[in-house]
Amino acid sequence: MNEGAEKIKNMICDEKIKLVSFDIFDTLILRPVFRPTDLFVIMDNDFLKLMPESQENFTIIRMAAEKSARLSSENGEVTIDDIYQEMSDNYNIEKSVAEKLKETEIQLEIKGCYARKTAKMLFDEAIKCGKKVVITSDMYLTEDIIKKILEKNGYTGYDRLFVSCVLNKNKCTGTMYHHILEEYKIDAAEMLHIGDNYVSDIEKPRTLGIQCCYMPSPAELVKNTVLSTSDEKQYFAARCYITAVANNYFDDPFKKDFNEDVLTKRQTDDGLAEKINAILPVGSKKRKIAENIAHKFFGK
Repeated sequence: MNEGAEKIKNMICDEKIKLVSFDIFDTLILRPVFRPTDLFVIMDNDFLKLMPESQENFTIIRMAAEKSARLSSENGEVTIDDIYQEMSDNYNIEKSVAEKLKETEIQLEIKGCYARKTAKMLFDEAIKCGKKVVITSDMYLTEDIIKKILEKNGYTGYDRLFVSCVLNKNKCTGTMYHHILEEYKIDAAEMLHIGDNYVSDIEKPRTLGIQCCYMPSPAELVKNTVLSTSDEKQYFAARCYITAVANNYFDDPFKKDFNEDVLTKRQTDDGLAEKINAILPVGSKKRKIAENIAHKFFGK
C-alpha cells in the first residue's frame, strides 16, 4: 500500500470516524466505456433490430429522453423507468420496444461494470476496521440494479445504499448528506466520504463539515495525456480501448509516478509519454484491439 492509500486507510480507521461513505461510479465501480453515453452507442444495433424501419439514432433518442424527463421532474431526479417511459410517451417508441431496450441497458450496466481495485481495498479496510459503511450515488439506476452491480463485484457488508433517484435527494446539492447525517444521528465531523467528483464528493460535503478524501477517476487522471488527446477517440472502439488502458493504468490515483504533480507536467514529461506510448498500439491495430476489448466486456 502506497503513502496516499495508507493516509486514507488511517483516516478510515480513525476512532473519531463513525461512518464511512463511498461514491459508486468511477470510485468503487469502473465502466469500460469512455463516457456514459457510449453505452447507448453499443445499443444502436439492438434498437435497429427492434425498429428496422427507423431512421433515428438511438444514442440521440436516449439522451434526449433523459433530458426531457429531468425537465419534467420537480427536482430533476429521474429513474431509468422514468427515462424509458418518456421515450415511449414522446419519442414514437412502442412501450414493448422501450421495455426491451431498458432491460438491455440494465444488463449491459451489470455485465460491464467492474470493481476499482484501489477503492475495493479501501472499502475492505473500512469493513475490517468495524466501521459502518454506506454507499452513495447521484444516479438514475434504481437500488435493485445497483445492488446487483455491487454484489457482482464483491461489495458486501455495507450498511445502507443511498441513491438520488430513490431518495429525491442528491450529493450535488448536499441534501443527501444532510439526510445521511440525520439517519445516523452523528455529527458531520464523524463522517468520512470518499469519491471522485470534486464538487459533489469533496466541496459540497466539506461545507457541511464532513471529512473527505478525493479519489480522482482514471478518466480524470488520463486527461491531456496521449491517451485522451488521441484523434482515434472519435471511433467508438478506440474509446473502449483508451478506457480499458486508463482504468488499468490509473486505477490507483496515489501511485508515485502518477500523482497530480507529475500529471501537470505530462505535456513535457517524455518519460511519462514513453510509458503510455509503450502500451498504446498505433494506427489500425489500436482499433482492432479495441474491438476485441468491446467484445470481451459486452459480447458485441
